[in-house]
Amino acid sequence: MCAVRFKSTPARCPAGALPRIAAGLALALGGCVSLPAPAPAPAPAAEVECRRFFDHLDARIRRAGVRDAGAARVPGYPYLRADRLLASFADAAGDADAFSAWLQRLRALDLEARSAEVHNLGVRDAAELLQRSWHCGAQLAAAELATPPSRAALRARVRVPDDYALLPRALGLYPLAVPFLNRGIAAYHEQVRADFATPLAALDAPGTLIVWVPPAASVDAARMAGSVAAAPRDALGIPRFSGAQWQQLAEQFAPLWWIETGGDDDRPGLPQWQGHDRPGVDVARPVVHFVPGYTRLGAQVLPTLSYVIWFSQRPPQRTLDPYAGVLDGLIWRVVLDPQG
Repeated sequence: MCAVRFKSTPARCPAGALPRIAAGLALALGGCVSLPAPAPAPAPAAEVECRRFFDHLDARIRRAGVRDAGAARVPGYPYLRADRLLASFADAAGDADAFSAWLQRLRALDLEARSAEVHNLGVRDAAELLQRSWHCGAQLAAAELATPPSRAALRARVRVPDDYALLPRALGLYPLAVPFLNRGIAAYHEQVRADFATPLAALDAPGTLIVWVPPAASVDAARMAGSVAAAPRDALGIPRFSGAQWQQLAEQFAPLWWIETGGDDDRPGLPQWQGHDRPGVDVARPVVHFVPGYTRLGAQVLPTLSYVIWFSQRPPQRTLDPYAGVLDGLIWRVVLDPQG
C-alpha cells in the first residue's frame, strides 16, 4: 500500500505580498477574511491614471501570452473577474449588502488571477504591481459603482461566455457530427459506469492494483460536520471557511485511489515543466491536489471539494484513439450538504 502526499492547490500569492492582497485571495477561496472597505472616490486624474495602469499591465500580459484563463474578465471593469458561480448571483445582488459581498468576491477573483499573471511575467516588481492593482481597483470601484444605476449596469455585464469556437465548429460540420459524438460519449459513459460498479475481486485479469491513500484526517468527522453546519455566511448566502477549515474538510473527504498499474503512465505524480518547455508529470512525487469551491442547488450554496490527480499520458487503446495524448488526469468532486 502506497502513501500519497496531500497537497492543496497553490493560492498563487507571492511571499511578502501586502496583507490586503492576501485577504482578497483568501476570500476568493472561501476564507473568512473580508476585503477592506473601498477608498473614497478619487479625483478624476487619479481615475484616469489607474485606467492607464490597467491598460498597460493588461497589454504586457497579453504580449507575453500569460493571461489567466480561469475566470472571465468583465468588459469595462479591468479590476473585476467572474466565474459561473458569481455570475449566477448577478440578479440576486440588488440590495446594498448583497452587492457589497458580490463586489468583494469579483475583486478578489481578479486579484487571484492577476497574481498568477504577474508572476508568470517573471518581473521583479511583481509585489508592487499587485499592490497597485489592489489600490487602483479600490479607487475605480468606489468612483464607478457608487450609484444604483452604475451598479445595475455592472450586474447586466457580468456574464461568463462559453468557450466554443464558432468557425471550427462550422468547418467541422458540428451539427451533422453531433449524433455520432453523442453515441460515442454515451457508450463511453456506460463503460465507465460498468467499470466502477465491478467489485475488485471480479475484475477481468487486472494488473497490479496499487492503493494510494491520503494522511489521516486531523479532525474527527462529527466535529468537521459541526463546523460546516455552523459556518457563517455572507449576504449572498455563501458559507465562509478559513484556509485551515478547507484543509480539514479536504482531509476528511479525501478519496482512496485504486489504480491498476502497468507502468509509469498509471502512476499519479506532480505536474511540471520538463525539457523544451513541455508539460510532464514527475511520478517520483505523487500528490493529490484539491480545489475548494461552491455550487448552487436551488436556494442553497453548498461547499465543494474537487480532488485532482495527474498522469504523464493516456496511451492509445486502439488505432486513432481520440482520447489518447500527453497528460491525463482524473477529477473526483465531493459536494457537502448543509450538515457537512
